[in-house]
Amino acid sequence: MNHENNSDDSHTYCLLDENETYARSIVEVTHILPNSREHSRLKLLNVTLEPNLNFEANESGSEKIIRESFEVLSSSITESLLLTYETLPSKGLKIYGRTNSMIGMFDRIILSGTLNSTLEKCGLGIKQENKWLVIYKK
Repeated sequence: MNHENNSDDSHTYCLLDENETYARSIVEVTHILPNSREHSRLKLLNVTLEPNLNFEANESGSEKIIRESFEVLSSSITESLLLTYETLPSKGLKIYGRTNSMIGMFDRIILSGTLNSTLEKCGLGIKQENKWLVIYKK
């Protein structure tokens, strides 16, 4: 991901296509308590997908668009989580649910338990805190 530093604790990243010619998504993160080893967190405040992947605004909402949107969103979250290791060291990543459908998606992720074993293998846990989906280091 390419990076732009907005201020000391606010950062914008672009997830580029495989040829690095255009942004598939723009990710806005805030580094909370960056100097605290115990309480530092990254907050993923917003992910903006490239216009043709915005299936909520796109009337067609085809299966292909939804699948691509999911892949770009997943990659954006994964890349944001990777930032917590070296670039913006922190104890985990909090993802804000901007819409009721996002919060519903968080509910389904937590209730299904599908990510638990994968995250456990990586030393991570997952939980929901109000409108936030939290992926934390154990």
